[in-house]
Formats: sequence, C-alpha cells, structure tokens
Amino acid sequence: MSLIPFEGTTIIYNRAINLGLDNAAISLLHQWIQNAWFKDESIRKILDEAKALVAVKNFQSDAGKSGAKTRWSARDKTLAYAIKSFNEGNFKNKNQAAAVITENVFNYGKSVGFHFSNIYQAKDTIYEWLRKNC
Repeated sequence: MSLIPFEGTTIIYNRAINLGLDNAAISLLHQWIQNAWFKDESIRKILDEAKALVAVKNFQSDAGKSGAKTRWSARDKTLAYAIKSFNEGNFKNKNQAAAVITENVFNYGKSVGFHFSNIYQAKDTIYEWLRKNC
C-alpha cells in the first residue's frame, strides 16, 4: 500500500514522521485513521464531497452578492450623490444639509432608478445617510 497524504491528516503524518515512524508504520496509521474515522469510506471520496459542497456554497454566495449589487446600485448612486452634495455645500449641520439638498437628491434618485416614497420621507432618509456616512 502506498502512502498518499491527504488534507486533514497531514499534521498527523508529519508528527508520525517526526516520531521516527517508518513507511510501514505510517501506512498502518493511515489504515487506522481510515477505519476509525471514516468507517471504510474512501477518504478521497469524503474530501471530494466536502469540496463539492463548498463549491456550491461559494457559487450561491457569489450569486447572492451579485444580485445584491444589482438590486442596490441605484440606491448606492443616490447615496453617493447625497454625500457629494453635502461635501460641496457649506452647511451648519446635517439636518440643514438634508433639508437643502433633498429636492436635488430626490430628482437624481428618480433619474437613476431609485424612488423615495415621497419627498418628506426622502429628507429623513437623506439625513440618516449623512449622519451615518459623513
């Protein structure tokens, strides 16, 4: 039987070699791990199944992130415009800035596809954005 190191037991093998075990002893250790931990299932098969599950999870995660970027892109553009407008102006505080820039940000939001419920709600949202981001 040839010794094929695999993920998850590399540390055990390295320690076995450090203890001075020869290849026959390490092969016996490999068989014991195979029988004790995996009940006659192929270690490679188990690792391949685990890798497949991770690949599916990563694909789903990437798809979710891509969808979120698409969904919120108009809001992010409107938020960036509100912050830019705030930074370009000379305001005493964020509440005053929100009151002054609301109409422009509201119209810009419409132009990029982000819709506030109404102009009054827009002022509150813009104020919150400024409070959290500036």
